[in-house]
Amino acid sequence: MDSMEDGFAKRIQNAEKQKIMYFWSRRPVIHINQTELERETGVPVPSLIDWQNFLRDIAGEFCNQNDRMIGGEGVEVEMDETCVSRRKYNKGRMVKHKQWLVGGVQRNSLGKKCFVEMVADRKRPTLEKIIRRRVKPGSIILTDQWKPYFSIEKMDEDIRIKA
Repeated sequence: MDSMEDGFAKRIQNAEKQKIMYFWSRRPVIHINQTELERETGVPVPSLIDWQNFLRDIAGEFCNQNDRMIGGEGVEVEMDETCVSRRKYNKGRMVKHKQWLVGGVQRNSLGKKCFVEMVADRKRPTLEKIIRRRVKPGSIILTDQWKPYFSIEKMDEDIRIKA
C-alpha cells in the first residue's frame, strides 16, 4: 500500500476507499457499472479502475500465497480449461498469443472453494500436475470429455473422472 500512497490512493478519502472495496467485493451480487460507481463514490472512473486493478492484484496474490487443495474423498470438483486471447485492434483475426487457464470449483462448498492457474497448454502432463497439486485424493472430477482427463484417471486410482 506504500506505493499507492504516492499515486491515486492519496487523493481518495477513506470513506470512498471503503465504498470502492465494498462494491468491488460484492460485484457478483450487486451489478454496478463504472459510471454508477463514480456517481456513488464521487471518484473519477480512471481512479476507480486503478483501485479495482489494485484490489484484483491483492486478491490474486492472496490466492497464490494461500495455495490450497480442494475436494476430498467423494467430493465433486468441476474442472475445465479455457483459452484467453484478444483480437488484434479489437477486430479481425485473433492474435498469436493465447493464454490457457485451468480451473476447478468444489461443488456444494460454503465459500465456493476454487482455483485458477495460467498454463502453457492443456496437455495431459500439465493437467496431471495441476490435479496432483490442487485436488485432494479421492475427489470426483467432473469435466467435459477432453481426452487427457481420462488418461490421467487410468494411471491414478485415487482420481475418478466423470464427464
